[in-house]
Amino acid sequence: MKGVEDILSCYAEWLEQVDKGMSAPALYHLAEKIVGDFPYQTEEIHLFSQKVLNMGANRSMPMNGLFLSLLINNCPEERVNLRLGEGGAKIDYLGYRNRRELFIHGDAGDYLGQGMQAGQIKISGTVKGLGRVRGGIVYSGDKLLFPRGFRKLITAFKRLWMRLKASLDRFGQK
Repeated sequence: MKGVEDILSCYAEWLEQVDKGMSAPALYHLAEKIVGDFPYQTEEIHLFSQKVLNMGANRSMPMNGLFLSLLINNCPEERVNLRLGEGGAKIDYLGYRNRRELFIHGDAGDYLGQGMQAGQIKISGTVKGLGRVRGGIVYSGDKLLFPRGFRKLITAFKRLWMRLKASLDRFGQK
C-alpha cells in the first residue's frame, strides 16, 4: 500500500532527526515538518501502527505515539479506530493533541491524551498513565478517566433534579 510506504519513509526520516532529550512538543513539531498535513486514511495509520509495534526494540519506542498522533490528527475521518492488541508493547503519547474520536483497541502507555483539548478517546485495554489532558473525554472501557470531576457533577445534577422534581410534585398536590 503506497500510503504506508510513504508513512514509513517519513517515519525513518523522523527517527534520523530525533535527538535524546527532545521534548514531546519538539518531537511532534519535527514530525509536522516532515509529514506536513497530508491526510492519511485510518487503514494506512493502522497498518503503520502494526509495523511500529513489530519494531518494539526501537530506540524511540516511548515517543512513537507522537508520530502516530500526528497521523491521526491529520486524518480526514472524524472517527479513527486503532487496533493495537492487548498485552503487547504499550505506545506512549497516544492521542497527543487529539481532535478526533479515537478508539484504541488494546493497551496504551503513558501520557495518554497529553495536550488534548477536544475530542474523545476510548480504550478497550489498560492505560499505563494519563497525560495532562486539557479537554475532551477519556474512557477506559466504561470507566471515565477524564474529566475526573465529571461523574461527581452528573451525580450532583441528578440529585438536584430529584429534589426539584419532588418539590414540584409536592407543589402540584396542594
